[in-house]
Amino acid sequence: MKNQSQKKKGIIKKLAIYSLIVFSALFFGIVALFFSTTIGLRLNANALGKNQSHVVFYDSKNNEITLSSAQGYVPIEDINQQTISGFIAMEDKKFYSHNGLDFRRIIGAMVHNIKNRNVSEGGSTISQQLIKNTQLSQEKTLTRKLKEIKLTRDLEKAYSKNEIMEFYLNSIYFGNGCYGIKDASQFYFGKEPKYLDANENAFLVAVINAPSIYNPISHPDKAQNRKDLVLSVMKKDGVISTSEYEKFYNAPLNFKFTKSKDTYSLCALDEACSILHLTESELLSQNLKIYTYKNNEISISASRAISEVQKNISDDVVISNIVADNNLGAVVSYVSSSSGCIQNEKHQPGSLIKPLLVYGPAIENGILYPCSQILDEPVDYDGFSPSNADKTYHGYVSVRQAINKSLNIPAVKVLDMVGIEKAKSFANKLGLAFDAEDNNLALALGGLTTGFIDAELASGYMALAGGGKYTKLAFIRRIENDSGNIIYEHNPAKVQVIKDSTAYLLTDMLKDVSKNGTASRLSGFGFDIASKTGTVGLTTSNENKEAFSVSYTTENLFLTHISANRTMSASVNGATYPTIINGQLIADVYDNHVPENFAQPSSVETRYVDAIELNDNHRVVLASDDMADRYKIGEIFAVDGLPLADIPHSVLTISGAMYAGSAPQISIKSKSTSTYEIFRNDELVWQEEGTGSTLVFEDVLCPKNSVNSYYAIETTYRKNEVVSNTIKIYYPT
Repeated sequence: MKNQSQKKKGIIKKLAIYSLIVFSALFFGIVALFFSTTIGLRLNANALGKNQSHVVFYDSKNNEITLSSAQGYVPIEDINQQTISGFIAMEDKKFYSHNGLDFRRIIGAMVHNIKNRNVSEGGSTISQQLIKNTQLSQEKTLTRKLKEIKLTRDLEKAYSKNEIMEFYLNSIYFGNGCYGIKDASQFYFGKEPKYLDANENAFLVAVINAPSIYNPISHPDKAQNRKDLVLSVMKKDGVISTSEYEKFYNAPLNFKFTKSKDTYSLCALDEACSILHLTESELLSQNLKIYTYKNNEISISASRAISEVQKNISDDVVISNIVADNNLGAVVSYVSSSSGCIQNEKHQPGSLIKPLLVYGPAIENGILYPCSQILDEPVDYDGFSPSNADKTYHGYVSVRQAINKSLNIPAVKVLDMVGIEKAKSFANKLGLAFDAEDNNLALALGGLTTGFIDAELASGYMALAGGGKYTKLAFIRRIENDSGNIIYEHNPAKVQVIKDSTAYLLTDMLKDVSKNGTASRLSGFGFDIASKTGTVGLTTSNENKEAFSVSYTTENLFLTHISANRTMSASVNGATYPTIINGQLIADVYDNHVPENFAQPSSVETRYVDAIELNDNHRVVLASDDMADRYKIGEIFAVDGLPLADIPHSVLTISGAMYAGSAPQISIKSKSTSTYEIFRNDELVWQEEGTGSTLVFEDVLCPKNSVNSYYAIETTYRKNEVVSNTIKIYYPT
């Protein structure tokens, strides 16, 4: 037993010595690495408090774009103490007591990173954050961390805590192109930092944690929740009183979103973050050149058109406009009255969804043709009873007419015919993704759980303009690093996702919308414009929530969206102001040239259909070649999905009668589109045009005292002959 105990002690002693050697080697190794990494490293005093973007944006002509008009530096005396205390409560509670480094937080972060096998947490103090934002890159490496520690110690030796706090608050990135507390206060709330209330302070503390995630423009709910969390911490730490907490918790924020930001660049920034898998703060700290597709002339026109319309509506709405180049698959202008990038904000699309979700798959799968007729009538689908915007029913209407008038009931009926899953599968090909809950017929009217972003809808319609080829819209042409090397280049891969015949048939019907439909304000242009409008109204009143208009030519796509913060008048709908803005931009873009008209592909043919079958029996049947023109209607069809050319089955029945003092009488129930002949014993004895009512022939030349056989032949408008039954009549003396 004694030997075993001694052996255990020996093993433990050896392990202790071994661990000490390893720890010592690791310690001295890190110390050596620290000195070799930081030797000669000096604090750049000129950069403190001046953390501006290192990224330069360029337009389509390679002219530099200013991302933000910064509001300048603000001394700590002009920042209220509650703001300062809020940042300390949330970011660094021991700010005034530590020497720049909080080793307990650093060790805690190291343990978390080891457990999760990453370096996502740094345990940074406010002093460390200032160094990271103004002196170093955002890379997450051990050498960068050692440099951060060295410079943080130098910072703490050179400056007071109040000076460090002043530098910090003037250098933080608050999202939407805002650097520093003054710029953020002006942009979000339209006021100087010293006038911020507790609610506003809590938001500014909240947003820096992840500016893109807590962006109140694109993620208002997340911003609100994070703000309320900060209020809780501020109350717990005594920064705000209980009464202030109760006043502002769950209270909305009165954002101003002053128009000092270039909205196009903000969207390009968002796209660059997605491309390079970086946060906004990380990307803006790098020396990058981002070349965009922005066309300044079109952007100026869009801003002017939006401003004019805004005067006629209300400041309480957000008007956004996208102009795209169909060939490049690119956004050449994006302007929003919100002065922020709201391209990731989802909205209900209203009737804008109908061609992409309802009529598109019906055409693609040969379920309907442009001239197919649908009965517009009261319907009830398990309690879902849609109505048309004009609150009337129109009887049988063609698909072309239903799209033109943007009727709701036919759209719901067609979605039911197609099937929800098949319809969503078609829309998926056009870049539209649905929530799991989107499984009802209200989808036909744009009744989705969350909806779509404007760029997604624009990309879907651009596929129609491009003959069924889809590509996701882009803001960025290429990105270069500080060495001038191209690290990203946009090469739009246009993929054929739907038939070119389907795209053309939809486009042809949407051209009618511009000529005499809901977008008829565009009827004055002398070239092809395809359009669709959409409006989202309230069920509780006649006010509206959203209004859309999309228009496209062979060259460009124009999408205007008006969204109400609360509600807006019924006079603001897809057919009015959004279409007016599109019209102004179309006039400006094509001031010096005219786009080509849409060319009919070889996969589409013009054919004639039987007008009688269509109007009387609501069937689409091809007309016979020798049919009279008055019985034909011209329409376009996909070559691989022509309707049938069958001859409608017809039955002709005649009846006979004898009355005292009269000759045999033959009766025929006639059609106004046919001619009729009556034969007695195979001899033609009478011929007449149909009237749509009963024809009666009295055979006064019939020989008496004989039995005679009668039959009739109907010659239809389709030039085919129908032989009747045969009857026999005895004509006495």
